[in-house]
Amino acid sequence: ALDRMLRELRTATQVTTATANDLKFTYLNDTNTLVTVEYSLSGMNLQRNQTVPAIGGQPAILVGGVSGFTVTYYDINDVSGATAVNTRAVEIQITSQSEDTTLANYSPANRTAVVKGRVKLRNA
Repeated sequence: ALDRMLRELRTATQVTTATANDLKFTYLNDTNTLVTVEYSLSGMNLQRNQTVPAIGGQPAILVGGVSGFTVTYYDINDVSGATAVNTRAVEIQITSQSEDTTLANYSPANRTAVVKGRVKLRNA
């Protein structure tokens, strides 16, 4: 999920929503078509919602068991807290855990994993 998000962000032309738990942007795909997508957390599901061009089955669940989805935006001077308009880099952190709610906190099967990535927008 993180690789896909970073790949799409790399070719973003514009970030339109820049909140700590929601990311919406427009990017150029491999056929030079402008695509608008939004990534957000719904319950414990990380979702991708493509609105332009519209496709069926949206929003799509990328991964379940997500307990944290944090997005940090950076401006041209690499200062965090950028608004959607002046975003030039984005850092994404995803925390996942077992979806089995019967596991005790101390159980070795109840683990968390954190993945993090940062990308500069090429076309913004």
